Amino acid sequence: MTEDEIRKEYTERYPALQYAAKDLKNDLEKYISDKRKFHIDRIDTRAKDIERFIVKATKKIEDINTKAKKLKYDNPLSQIQDQVGARILVLYLEDVEKLSEAINDYYRIYEDVTKEPDNDHEFKYFGRHFILSFPSEIREKYGKDKIPVAFELQIKTLFQYAWSECEHDLNYKPHGKEIDKEGQRLLALASAQSWGSDKIFDELIKKTKLDS
Repeated sequence: MTEDEIRKEYTERYPALQYAAKDLKNDLEKYISDKRKFHIDRIDTRAKDIERFIVKATKKIEDINTKAKKLKYDNPLSQIQDQVGARILVLYLEDVEKLSEAINDYYRIYEDVTKEPDNDHEFKYFGRHFILSFPSEIREKYGKDKIPVAFELQIKTLFQYAWSECEHDLNYKPHGKEIDKEGQRLLALASAQSWGSDKIFDELIKKTKLDS
């Protein structure tokens, strides 16, 4: 598909994705509405912005055989799984695991990945990411030709979310200055402090028995 073809088709389906995202938020809230089990700050859903989708859909990678650049996606409208995304922000690390178990009861899981640095001595991004089946009733409501079979869900603590948002803003400014090694060390330090804060509050909630 050409970029113009991708843009045209995604722009046409974008309104349906926006409505589907709103319904998905209601769906998630219905299943995890018991606040006694979870300490939830908020639930957000969104349809992927058109321009961001185009950037992702036209991304190129190196062919392992020819070493030439080629498009990562042959059919991005069916292959890209975060056309609709959801995020649940929680207060404590223990809520990430509890929510993950609850999600498993209500949605078919295609992928479940804990995002963390590969090296135990590094501090970068932390979070739990899922690719889940899109509720069939929402797909039927807005058209299976417009609503993908899956959506992305991220579950993060507030500390994880705050660090990732700031890191993304600093590293991906369109005309910003590239962060040097010292700056990257500071980002790692901030990540370590966020990780430590999560550990501290998780320990405190266990000691004070807030769930009792």
